Amino acid sequence: MKQVGDYAESAGRIHDWAQQTDHAQPGDPVKAAAIVEIAQAESPPLRLRLAADSVTRVEAELAVVTEELADRRRLVLSTGHEVTS
Repeated sequence: MKQVGDYAESAGRIHDWAQQTDHAQPGDPVKAAAIVEIAQAESPPLRLRLAADSVTRVEAELAVVTEELADRRRLVLSTGHEVTS
């Protein structure tokens, strides 16, 4: 694919990255056939994470969200309507 000079620093960089990482992604596509089992599940998950790298990323994100919520819990809870019984 021919690159246009004006886009070398934007789309060109993405194209180069895609070329370099093609067929070098972590995970085993054969094992990803687990998707079939998930698709047939009675109660499939809303989001499907496959392989260790995705679990690591999700756990890191959850840790950040947990910390942010703990730091601002009082403020966050103070913004709701007061509930009367």
